[in-house]
Amino acid sequence: MKKVFFVVVFLIVIGMFGALLPYPIFSSTTNITHSDEFQINNFYESEFTNLDTLSPKILLLPHKEVVHFLDEEFQILDLESGLCFSATRIGGQNHADIETTDTESALVVKKICGGEFSQTRRPVLVKITETAYVPASIVLYPHGYTCDGTLGGHLCLHFLNSKTDGTKQEDYFHQQAVKKAEKLGKKYLKENNLF
Repeated sequence: MKKVFFVVVFLIVIGMFGALLPYPIFSSTTNITHSDEFQINNFYESEFTNLDTLSPKILLLPHKEVVHFLDEEFQILDLESGLCFSATRIGGQNHADIETTDTESALVVKKICGGEFSQTRRPVLVKITETAYVPASIVLYPHGYTCDGTLGGHLCLHFLNSKTDGTKQEDYFHQQAVKKAEKLGKKYLKENNLF
């Protein structure tokens, strides 16, 4: 009976403590700077942003920060071919499991691969707003579950510090492709007068 009493008292004290302190104390910390936050969050706020003065920016964000922006349809730019396709996140915790949003995007993926799917890690940029791009690595090899079946499986999209499902470790080759995507992405945006 004493144990039950102490457990109840403990739960009440914890509840009161949680109610008195503001929520951000209990939320996870973020590595997004104020400048990056402005770039992402205020893009559509016309009173804050003159779209003509904003230049696209490469944001090297860790996986746990990026997945929050992948709830909607987004664009993936393959930096080696210059081709772009639409995708959506369908799951994944250690990295993003994605699939193409339509048949046209599935055809672009097949074109990027040259008709042969591959396990090669490819440097890509994920466009999360008109001015914010995140470097990533993708494997264009459909496998596992899928929601629409246009490719016959999902694709794996890795960001900084993302991990594989099997080892729960960072994949060296994906991380190298992310770094390459950051470098090539800056060059691509500059060469295409997007900066």
